[in-house]
Amino acid sequence: EKKLSLKEEFKWLMNPAPIGFFFCTFFVGVSIGAYDTYSFIFAQEDLGASISFLGYMQSASIVSSIAILPFAKYIVDHLGIVNTFCLSLCLYCAKISGYGLTYSSPPYPFLAFGAMEFLMQLNFVALIAYCSVIAPQSLIATAISIQSVMCWVVGMGVGSLLAGFLVDKFSIRFMFIAIGIASSSFFVLYWIFYQLVIKRFEVNQNKPKEEEDSAENSGEKTKKEENFNGNLTARIVSTRL
Repeated sequence: EKKLSLKEEFKWLMNPAPIGFFFCTFFVGVSIGAYDTYSFIFAQEDLGASISFLGYMQSASIVSSIAILPFAKYIVDHLGIVNTFCLSLCLYCAKISGYGLTYSSPPYPFLAFGAMEFLMQLNFVALIAYCSVIAPQSLIATAISIQSVMCWVVGMGVGSLLAGFLVDKFSIRFMFIAIGIASSSFFVLYWIFYQLVIKRFEVNQNKPKEEEDSAENSGEKTKKEENFNGNLTARIVSTRL
């Protein structure tokens, strides 16, 4: 097997699909960073939630996250990887806006919002699945590492800083609403851009060999049929003449 150069190995990155995908994972991190930094603080200090209530919120998140896993593959296969990715994130970010619109004390809607944590786990399944599409087999782990850094390190760091700035300049409610609406809008726009542009350039780096062979055979068969039809037409013309 021919050894590829470093440039050849990472040639798959020079494509709108992985570039857009990693940029999206950055925004996922921004949303999570803003939400995780202030959700419990807002519930306890502004809405008077008790320590026990915070535990109930966390329990709802954990239970829903575990419950969705057996159905994750079916959902991703049924909806499609990118559709699942964008839909789950739009709903998750809408949930963030819901925090800023809650005024009850204790904040019982937060229990429902906590149960929506399964959307993030569904998103993670779609993220891993898409890495196996855009990256070659030998570099799937590298793609997963890149998206993890973009999300959990860079994105969450920027999200926490941005959230702190918005809370300081405006209010914690404004921060939740602004981050939620902005993030949801971004993922809707990404989905539209993906369908119109990115999808045309997307290359499945791990397309099954059977599909490639069938595509090649189909192309050869089409060429043979065209040649046959051309020869048949020429014979008919010559016969008439």
